[in-house]
Parts: sequence; structure tokens; C-alpha cells
Amino acid sequence: MTVVENEARFYALSRYSYNSISIESEKIQNASHGGSKKEQRFGEFRSQTSRGRDFRGSRGYHGLVIPFIIETSCKGCYVCDEIGHVSWDCPRWVIQATHILSVRGRGATKGTRDKGSGACGGGRRATQAVGGREATQAAGGHVILTWGILCVRAAECVDYEAISCRKHTAFLTDFGGTGDGNTSNTEAFRKAISELRKFGTDGGAQLIVPPGKWLTGPFNLTSNFTLYIHQDAVILASQDEAEWNLIPPLPSYGTGRDAPGPRFISLIFGTNLTDVVITGGNGTIDSQGQEWWTKFRQGQLKNTRPYLIEIMFSDHVQISNLILINSPSWNVHPVYSSSVVIKGLTILAPIKSPNTDGINPDSCSNTRIEDCFIVSGDDCIAVKSGWDEYGIAFGMPTQHLIIRNLTCISPDSAVIALGSEMSGGIQNVRAEHITAISSESGLRIKTSIGRGAYVKDIFVRGMTLQTMKYTFWMTGDYGSHPDDHYDPKALPVIQGINFKDVVSKNVTIAGKLVGIDGDTFTGICMSNVAIELSEHGKKLPWNCSNIQGVSSQVSPQPCALLPDKKIDCPFPTDTLPVDKIYFQTCAAASLH
Repeated sequence: MTVVENEARFYALSRYSYNSISIESEKIQNASHGGSKKEQRFGEFRSQTSRGRDFRGSRGYHGLVIPFIIETSCKGCYVCDEIGHVSWDCPRWVIQATHILSVRGRGATKGTRDKGSGACGGGRRATQAVGGREATQAAGGHVILTWGILCVRAAECVDYEAISCRKHTAFLTDFGGTGDGNTSNTEAFRKAISELRKFGTDGGAQLIVPPGKWLTGPFNLTSNFTLYIHQDAVILASQDEAEWNLIPPLPSYGTGRDAPGPRFISLIFGTNLTDVVITGGNGTIDSQGQEWWTKFRQGQLKNTRPYLIEIMFSDHVQISNLILINSPSWNVHPVYSSSVVIKGLTILAPIKSPNTDGINPDSCSNTRIEDCFIVSGDDCIAVKSGWDEYGIAFGMPTQHLIIRNLTCISPDSAVIALGSEMSGGIQNVRAEHITAISSESGLRIKTSIGRGAYVKDIFVRGMTLQTMKYTFWMTGDYGSHPDDHYDPKALPVIQGINFKDVVSKNVTIAGKLVGIDGDTFTGICMSNVAIELSEHGKKLPWNCSNIQGVSSQVSPQPCALLPDKKIDCPFPTDTLPVDKIYFQTCAAASLH
């Protein structure tokens, strides 16, 4: 296995010796001179004597592979690629080293160097053979080599933001991955994560998915781990249903959503994790959900469709800077988790694809969703917390949720939906700077008899909406039930719903606010709201019943159940704990 230690420090993993030939395990400190710390990757080379005789065929040492170290402040990263003689077709840079023992400080070398060989030397310039031509490369740091021939190729060092940086790095190709779009990489992903799990107590590890198309079935993540997807990498979900194992239904739902019983595991799955990052340079995950949609529409599914990403019972989770397309169902589903940051996602699905919700925080505390662009066949963001009696019994709310800088297109669904599965409760949601085009409704509350629990302390400001069916929509009779055992006396409490600074144009209906008989939705506040109806807008722009609240500077004039009180609806000014989760600048080497 190939391993990188970040923060510009590198280790040889062991000591190998054969007669007088040896490589020493040694920790090397960075010796760059004011340059940026760029991460280098451990590689491997086959030891060779100065007379050209290598270990192959000698005393059972056939194909002996020995770790080596390179540390350099050269521009870019240099990654060990292939092992062999100089006559081999090495990709780019070739370093031929004989009897180089160590290079330290400002370029001191011991031993001899053959013509065309090179060693990094503390900021000095070293000449390296490049495909028969000589090139000069600025270099700094250390090399420990003993009797070796090394082929390396260029790689870029990519900076990215994460809640945690990792000490160790590996590439999917180290574990047999093949990025041709046809070869299955399921075992490569699983093997990689299994191997990297051992670094969880030693600074964690990151797995780099390099450029290519990587076909895979589902795989599970681990703690203290980063999955980094290169900008030119595409993870393709397997179309072989046999690769998708079944897992129990969510305990707060009691059953599957598409069919009773178990559900298919998500493509990228994790449970009971701490400190997990799924990120990239806007790399792509394509779930190839078309076959799942067809089976769902034709009633051929015996189990609930998989999600693209699902993280359960975890804390300190980051999902960022990715393009997610064609999920079989929901795209991103953090559930029963806390301290979750979702940032910079582009989520795309056909607008008629079934249940392809963008981001669904579900029974989560302290979640931050920001800077996302979503085109969906269902709600762009759907806030959930369990289904009827199962959600009531589980009793885990979604709370302390921030949604900001969201752009949404969803012609048949909501920009932000609260519910309909909200039986664990939803409270303290703060949404701001929301943009939507050609969508059904700006914010929608979906609930019904039997849901129980509450939706309260909801704050929305700074919405800009264009071409909408509804600006506001609250529904007290939405959704089905998991079974016939729900409690018809379990009525939801809807209170403290606040909107301010909303501009909505080309709208059919300003607001449809319909509570439940005997269960009034209370504490609704709207201020500084400007709604322009379309040419085909309803003559009665508001439809209100079983609600209570106030309004101020709202146009068109709202229904009588929202009288004008000259009030500025509140938006909290305190800082939630999730807004105190800060990013670090981390680095990943990416193979060309």
C-alpha cells in the first residue's frame, strides 16, 4: 500500500536489508525555505545493486518492493508511479540513483550520482533526465535512497477545505482500482477503506479518487476519514441490483418508503462515525438512477430504493464540493447525526424523476447547508424527523438547522419543505439568501393528523423567487401513513413561523395556508413581502383557514387571518454551534 503523510513530513515504514543493501526507516522534517508546504506521496522502488543486478530471483526476494521517501518543496507533487529500469517507459521524470545515502539541509549529498540522475537538495536546482532530455527542476527537502532506480510522474497538489486534515493519503489505484468505466471497483473501494481504517487513531487518512470513471457498488465509510473525488473523476453506481445489499428500515420510519420491509443500502454509506469528510474538486458521483426510476414507476420494486449518500448516527460530518447526479431516490440523507456541514454541492436530477430530493436532514442537530445548487424532481431540501408513531416513539427532532445561499429549481415541489415526515419534531430552522426559479413553492410545511410532534421557531429571510405556483404553502392534510396503527389524536403543533424580506415574481398564488380543524397553526409572521402575480394568477391570491398570525408591509394584502400589525418579523442574531465549525486548508495530490 502507498501512504502519504501530510503536513510535509514523510516516513519510511520499515527497514529492509539484503546483504549490504538497506533502506532505513526515518522521519524527515521539512527543509523548505519559505515555500508552501506541498504534500508528497510515499512510493515504492525495487532495490538494485550498483552493478545492475536486482533482487528478482535472489533467495526468494522475487519482486521485492521497498518503501522510499521523497520530501520536496518543488512546485507540484511527485508521485511514485511505476517501478523498473531506466529503459522502461516511465511517464515523465526519471531519477536514477546509485549509492545516494541521504540529502539533508541545503543539498549536501553523499555517494555518487550517475549521469542524468537527480536528487532534491534544500532549495537548490537539480538536473533530472526527462525522456532523454535534460530539464531543470527547483527542488527542496530530502531524499533517502540506497541502490535504487525510481520512476515518478507529475501530479498536482490540490488545496481543499475540510473540518479535518489527514495525516495519511492513498489512491484508489493502490488497491486495484481501474477507472475505465466498465471494471467494477467495489472491492477496491472496500479494501481501501478497510486498510485506511487502521490510521483512525494516527491522524486519519484520505482516499483520493483520481481522474477516470470508477464503476462501483455500495461501500461503507469509516471514522477520521476523507473521501476526495478529483474534478475529473466520476464515480458510477453499479446497475447490478445484486450488489446492493439490504439493510433494516430506519427505526423512526418503521418500514420502507417504497415498499414494506428492508431497504437497499445507499451508494456511499456510514453509521456510527466520527469526523468523516466526503469532498472533492467538484468531482462527480453519477448514481445512474434511471433503471431504479423505471422499476419504481412500474411497481417492480420489492424494497425501498437506495439513496446516494446516507450517514447515520454520526457526528462531525462534511459533504462538500461535489456534483451529484441521477440519484435513485434522495441524494443526501444525514440522519440521527449532529454537527453536519453540507457545502458547495451541485445536485442534478430530471425534474420528473421520482423522489429525488436534494438534501434531507433527518432527526439531526446542528446542521449547516450552504452554497448549494439543486435541480430536482422533488423538494430541493426536505427537513424530516420520522414517520407517525415510529417517529413519535423514536423522539429525535431536527433542530438548530441553518440553510443559506441556496439556489433551487423544482417545478413540482418545494424549495424548502418541512415534513411531511416530522413526527420527531422540527425546531429552530434558519434559512436565508434563498433563490428559486420555476419551482412549486418557496417554503412548504407538510403535515397531517397522526404525525404529532411540532414544527416551531422557523425563521426565513431574504428569499428571491421567480415563476412560482405558491410563495408560501402550509398543508395540514399531506401525506400517507406507514400503516394503520397511527394515532388519529396525534396532532402536530405548528407555531412560530416567520418570514421577512421576500420578493416573489410571476406567481400563481401568493399563499395557501391551511391548518387542521381543531389544530390551528399559530404564530405566523410575514413582513416586507412583495409578491407579483402572473397574468394567470388567481383572483383570490390568498387561501387561508385554521391559521393565526400577523403581517406587515405584505403585498398583495394577505387574508384577514394575518392582520396588519406593523411588525418586523424576527430573525435570530445569536450564533448556533454549527456555525462555529471552521474549515482548515488541506491538500491532496491528484494524479494526472
